[in-house]
Amino acid sequence: MYVRKYQQELYQGYRWSLTPAASCSPHVRRHLIYAYVWQPALQAILHVFSHPLLPLMSSADECALSRKVAAAPFDKPNADVILRSRDHVDFHVHKAILSIASSFFETMFTLPLPHEVDTTVSGEGGGQSVVQMAEESRTLELLLRFCYPVDRPQLEMADIFSLLAVARKYDMAWLTSQLQAMLPLLMDKDPVTAYAIVYQYQLSEEARSAATLALRLGQPELFAPRPILMLVPADGYARLLRYHHECGQAVSKLDPAHAGFAPWLPRQPDLRSLLCNTTRWKTERSLFTNETSRRNVHSWFIDLIQKACLALSRCPSTSILQPIYSELLEQAASCAHCHATAVHDSQHLREVFVARVEAAISEVSLDLPF
Repeated sequence: MYVRKYQQELYQGYRWSLTPAASCSPHVRRHLIYAYVWQPALQAILHVFSHPLLPLMSSADECALSRKVAAAPFDKPNADVILRSRDHVDFHVHKAILSIASSFFETMFTLPLPHEVDTTVSGEGGGQSVVQMAEESRTLELLLRFCYPVDRPQLEMADIFSLLAVARKYDMAWLTSQLQAMLPLLMDKDPVTAYAIVYQYQLSEEARSAATLALRLGQPELFAPRPILMLVPADGYARLLRYHHECGQAVSKLDPAHAGFAPWLPRQPDLRSLLCNTTRWKTERSLFTNETSRRNVHSWFIDLIQKACLALSRCPSTSILQPIYSELLEQAASCAHCHATAVHDSQHLREVFVARVEAAISEVSLDLPF
């Protein structure tokens, strides 16, 4: 105790003034006088006495000052255990509820806890046991809100990622199932981030759904930096990019201009406007609709298919077709000879083409290692 008091007095005297402090003991005052003589050594002495090994306040005291109590309902005085987050937020919870929610907690509460801390240090009496958790307060609160009969929080993709980790850590299969059910609602905002998360936790069905949604993204959006990608193996991200590219290649083969062959084209009675003789293919070529039959096709048809296939090769998703269809529908209806049937025929052709695009994409599979 004497050594400790001496260190504090000496340190205080050095910091407050270069004149011996009146409150210092004679022994300390003598050392301060020596400091006047040995000015070059003063800075070194200050450094020694400000070293972390000789703190004026212990780390436990500092943590106590920064500690906070969580908001309701995790501030009840009748709680029998405190979960302390990594950022020093105390959650007052009930062992019975956590034991039902997690077999991990059920087992833990039957064992002697390594640390027993009285909560009077944080302003709450009762002497509950304190369990130091590795999670941040945000993650811990979200986890507990799933365990307690309270309103469920609004989650972001980052929250899903954190909760999937704790669900696996604390053996909460039910929580994993609930998070999987919530994923489709969040995937639409950022399918690449969603893919990275579910790939990390080897959720194959969700990974395929996210990869399908990512087909509507072009290369700038697909390659945009995302922090979550740092946690995913490069091979996992490469599989997504390869799937996107292969789907684009599969859809681009539907363009009849490559080989003049479109076996998926509806038969002539279904598309009367395609037989219009006032306008033909701009290349003046006929089109094979099967192995033996050829047909001269209206020019707006080749415009529709070529523009659509070019766009789909970059973003192989039928969700991008509506603007192209609206633009070319105006061109198809401009023919004075067949405008009465062009609108109906182009709509029917669009339905057939969309179905064929979806069929081509479905033939491409996302290669996953799990």
